[in-house]
Amino acid sequence: MLVVVGLLLPACDGCSCGGGKPSPPAERSSRAQLGCSSDDECGESGPCSVATCAQGRCSTALAPKGTSCDDGDACNGIALCDGLGGCVPGAPPNLDDGDPCTVDSCDPVHGPRHQPVAIDDFDVCTIDRCDPVTGQITHEPVDLDDGDDCTFDTCDPKSGVSHRRLPTTTTCGASCGAGYHPTSRSPSSSCGPGGMQTLCAPDCGTSFYSCADTCPGGYHVSTRSPSAQCGADARIVTFCMKNAGEPFYTCDPACPSGYGKQGESATSHCGPDVRLRTRCVPRPG
Repeated sequence: MLVVVGLLLPACDGCSCGGGKPSPPAERSSRAQLGCSSDDECGESGPCSVATCAQGRCSTALAPKGTSCDDGDACNGIALCDGLGGCVPGAPPNLDDGDPCTVDSCDPVHGPRHQPVAIDDFDVCTIDRCDPVTGQITHEPVDLDDGDDCTFDTCDPKSGVSHRRLPTTTTCGASCGAGYHPTSRSPSSSCGPGGMQTLCAPDCGTSFYSCADTCPGGYHVSTRSPSAQCGADARIVTFCMKNAGEPFYTCDPACPSGYGKQGESATSHCGPDVRLRTRCVPRPG
């Protein structure tokens, strides 16, 4: 409520008061009777108070305590009226979400925001992570292995992971280089008159046929059988199987490293010169 206090001054009645010029009595009477004629003469209104002029008298209406007088900025808290005409600012929101992997900020319209920190190193060959406890950013290499040992696994930082099949090669010799086995032999003019060309394949996969008498490391001879694919002078083809950590029979007289011999049995699957096959079982541990 606006309280107006009036001061009683002696009437000048046309005489000079305090050295000033006399005011006509009619003018003084008119001002006293008018009081106020518009709201603008009653002071400024605010979000928590409204000053008005009614019937020539000023009055102020106060908003109840707790009435919102907020300015719409979500980053400076919610302002409330104090019941006395004042607008009290609210407490700003807490921006920290406790996650070191986010950048905390405040939008005047939407309030607190938590954007993930930038962790991308722009290398598709890495897995980018941020530790939510320490905030440490890491870039771990992706797993290239497709589980196929017959592919050459690589990763390009831009195009990503690729699995290139290991190539086969040819030679005019009877044997292949390290890591390869002969899969067939056939006459070829490129190897000279009456020459034989050998097709070599990489030692990989769960099994393969070979023109060699033995299998490469990590494989055992499972069977030997007649075949013309290895040339006129070698009519036996060897079937090699990978040592997979389980018991197996082999045409070899001994078991490979990590396996123990568990007896022999008659067989017709190891060629005309081998009558027995060996049973191999994995050694404990």
